[in-house]
Amino acid sequence: MSWLPGQPLDRNTAVTAMILADLASKADLHEGHRLWPHIQGWAAELGLTAPQAVAAASRPPDDIHRDRDDEHVGGQLTWEAAD
Repeated sequence: MSWLPGQPLDRNTAVTAMILADLASKADLHEGHRLWPHIQGWAAELGLTAPQAVAAASRPPDDIHRDRDDEHVGGQLTWEAAD
């Protein structure tokens, strides 16, 4: 998980981190959100508070670079089918 650099993850914590990252990318998570109690528990599994986890998981990755501009069309990554 790019938002947890240097943190060793086992299978369970990796799944937890992916759930948090998925939620942080789609929802406006805040204290009072209906999922907040779950987010607090998942964050605690990773040694973080809920606000720390949401802030870290919602940041765009800094280390992803594309060498070829032709992979992108209108800001979207395109995939070409392999024969």
